[in-house]
Amino acid sequence: MINRKTKQVILEIPKSGSRSLVQAAIQGHGKKVFACHGHHTFEETLKLMPNFEPSEVVAVLRNPEFRFISQINEYVRIKNSDLDSALKACIEQSHVIFKPQHLYLVNVRNYETHIYPLEKCLEAQIKVAGKVLKKVYHQNKGDSRRKYSVRQIVGHPRYYEAMDLYSLDWPLYEAAAFTLKEGKLQ
Repeated sequence: MINRKTKQVILEIPKSGSRSLVQAAIQGHGKKVFACHGHHTFEETLKLMPNFEPSEVVAVLRNPEFRFISQINEYVRIKNSDLDSALKACIEQSHVIFKPQHLYLVNVRNYETHIYPLEKCLEAQIKVAGKVLKKVYHQNKGDSRRKYSVRQIVGHPRYYEAMDLYSLDWPLYEAAAFTLKEGKLQ
C-alpha cells in the first residue's frame, strides 16, 4: 500500500501483522491518501505505480514458523480444505498467503527501510500513523479459529519440505527482532 502524502510504502505481507499497519495508517492520515492496496511485493508495487518515488518502506515480519502455522489454518478456513491440501498449496506456492516474507522485500535496500518484528508492531503502527494512536490495532483472533494444532502440523510428513521455503525469512526476522534500534535495521 502506498501513502501518497508521506510517500511511504507499507508492505502488506499476509499473516504477518501488516493489516494492523494499514488500519493505523488510515487512522493517522485518512483513507483518501492511499493507493495500491493488496498483498504486493515491493517490486510489484513500484510497477503498479510507475511514477511513484517512495521515501521509505515499512514492513512487519513475523516469526516464520508461527506465521506458517497461521497460514495453514487460514488457508484451511478460507478454502474449506484439509491439512494435506494446505501443505500441498504451500509447497506449490499456489496461493498468495504462502508467499515467503523475504520475497516482499526484494530491492528495498535502495530505500530507507523500517522492518519491525511483530512483537514491535505498536512502534510500526505509530510510524505509519504519524502519531500516537487512539486505538491500537491487533488482528490476532487467538486459537478459536485454529483447526489444526501446532503438533498436528509439525507432525505432518511434508512439514519440513514446506518450511524449507521460509529458510530465507529467518535471517530477516532475526535481524529485525534482535538488532532493531529506533525502528531501523542497523
